[in-house]
Amino acid sequence: MFLENPYLPDGQVKLCVVDRRISSAKLSALKAKKIDYIFGWQHNNVLHGIDTHPDMTLCHLGGKYLVTEPQSYAYYKKMLTPFGFCVMKGKTALRREYPCDIAYNAVVLKHTVFGNLKYTDPTILAFAEKVGYQLVNTAQGYTKCAVYPVTENALITQDRGLEKIFLERGFDVLRLEEGGVALTGFPNGFIGGAGGKIDRFSAAFFGNINKHKEFEKMKMFLRRYAVVPQSLSQEELQDHGSLVPLLG
Repeated sequence: MFLENPYLPDGQVKLCVVDRRISSAKLSALKAKKIDYIFGWQHNNVLHGIDTHPDMTLCHLGGKYLVTEPQSYAYYKKMLTPFGFCVMKGKTALRREYPCDIAYNAVVLKHTVFGNLKYTDPTILAFAEKVGYQLVNTAQGYTKCAVYPVTENALITQDRGLEKIFLERGFDVLRLEEGGVALTGFPNGFIGGAGGKIDRFSAAFFGNINKHKEFEKMKMFLRRYAVVPQSLSQEELQDHGSLVPLLG
């Protein structure tokens, strides 16, 4: 079943997209949960460390609709059309320098596209206009990286600007302090990139979430929505560009 609300499965996730650099322990954990996966495209024009992150080259707009970066289009089309997905080719070619790498790093919640709209790919914006989604501009270019959706009305972030934007729109927001998430080649990663929902009541994390300095805060916030945190390995919590659930 397609996910009408991106990142928010109603049932057990059957298929997701993950970073091709995640460890064998994390892949084994997904297999043990009977979750199939495909790897994110490796983009040679994006900085090492985020060049294989799914949320850099793929934007899920809801249901069967996906927009992908031009170089990654043939790959995702080949991998996902057999499942019935409509894979659309974006117009923006990514480049190494920020903000030239953020065109697909938007997040759709409550029929609204949140992203740095000046740089968001036109195909995403055109789809949003066609189906009646609202558009909300964010200063944070790595919007999806910085947002961990919990429910349609609740999320976790480390970004103060995003906290303000989502609170103004009626979301329940847990804002964490920076740090606690590793990202290869960078001082820190984002909590949104460190996992994703694997069923309605389970929030998976790429590493041992229990060791995060604000784990108790997260656990209590998730409990408010009957969601249980799950560690996919005992390794350090790592930003892998989100676990992108596609079928549930």
